[in-house]
Amino acid sequence: MAWYGYLRRLEVAQAEPPLPPPLPPGRLVAVPKRGETLVRELAGPADPGAPTILLLHGWTLCADLNWYAFYAALARHGRVLAMDVRGHGRGIRSEQRFTLEDAADDAVALLAHLGSAFDARTYAASIDVPTAVIVSRRDRLIRAGRQRELAEAIPGAAAFEIDVAHNGWLVQPATVCAAIEAAIEAVGERLSPTGR
Repeated sequence: MAWYGYLRRLEVAQAEPPLPPPLPPGRLVAVPKRGETLVRELAGPADPGAPTILLLHGWTLCADLNWYAFYAALARHGRVLAMDVRGHGRGIRSEQRFTLEDAADDAVALLAHLGSAFDARTYAASIDVPTAVIVSRRDRLIRAGRQRELAEAIPGAAAFEIDVAHNGWLVQPATVCAAIEAAIEAVGERLSPTGR
């Protein structure tokens, strides 16, 4: 029974439960002919030429889980909208089987309903707006080569490579946020009539 001498009471690391991160205001938006979804929104800078940035989360996540660490930083560049994708979080509910096409159509319908300008094209080669692609070099789910192919297929797209895996947004948020901000700046420079 000498082993009892080695037992000691565990110290409590934190007396109170952790506080959730600060989140921007959210509201349920009834998207015409699609359904109701949660949307987080930050106004962004007063500059009327600032872009609208739509954040779409990953599969099996929700906007807050995927983007909570990025909201404030990205709002410095433009109006930020983050929606829960259908069938995820507080996104649109449907009896239909989930498809990426329906999720994309939901995003387009939301932007149209809220008055954000958006031009979606069927094929990457026909995209005619300034575009940036962030390539996660260590991604084993969507290989870096495939991400580079997307960037190369979009005429004039800027590519930003970062040394993160598929979950970089979670384990290296500062690295991912810096890349997103650089991508927004690159697109903004191409949108600006003066080239900034």
